[in-house]
Amino acid sequence: MLINFPYIKRDTPIHRMDVRAKLLLLITFGVAAAQTSNFWLILAFFVIAVFYYQQCHLRWHETKSAWRLIIVLNVMLILANFFLTGGQVVRGVDTGPEHIIAYIPFLGFLAHTPFIGLVPLPLSVESSVFLLTQTLRNFAIALIAVSLPYTTNPGHIAPGFKGLGLPDWVAYAMDLSFRFLPSVGRDFGTTLDAQRARGFELDKLRGGIAGKIMRLAP
Repeated sequence: MLINFPYIKRDTPIHRMDVRAKLLLLITFGVAAAQTSNFWLILAFFVIAVFYYQQCHLRWHETKSAWRLIIVLNVMLILANFFLTGGQVVRGVDTGPEHIIAYIPFLGFLAHTPFIGLVPLPLSVESSVFLLTQTLRNFAIALIAVSLPYTTNPGHIAPGFKGLGLPDWVAYAMDLSFRFLPSVGRDFGTTLDAQRARGFELDKLRGGIAGKIMRLAP
């Protein structure tokens, strides 16, 4: 399903905020959250972001498609970072003795033939806290970012970027982006419904690759 961020008109404090204030908040909040890996500071950022998002009065069924994508991407990024760094909090930096919880078998390089095999990947208290810190940071920034398109009238986007002193082409490009995504989403939904009405199986395709292609063929 195509992910889009349609504007939802409501009378809330966030809806009434100037779009320039929202943009500056998103930029400063993201930069500030990226400057630290301290768990307690990130937790404070997360609490602030949750409170801010609650003021938008957005319902789950209105934003679930966007949040599903964000959750999947966040989990993939966190796990990929953990495995690629070998379970270290900071790769290549000695952060002192770690409190190992368990060792996870993972595919890695060996010093002998066949040179590739299962190696123990340490899961420590420090790495677990670091993973949780990264997760909270990403979700905190996402809470601020997701609220922007849902609470901002598309007609105010271009003046907002222009009011920040950005060039006209930047303001125009962002304005088109905010207007284009909801339109594409509506067109995609209409096309999908039409294909279902014609009997095309688009959601649950059975069989192998050849069978799926045959079912998608007109």
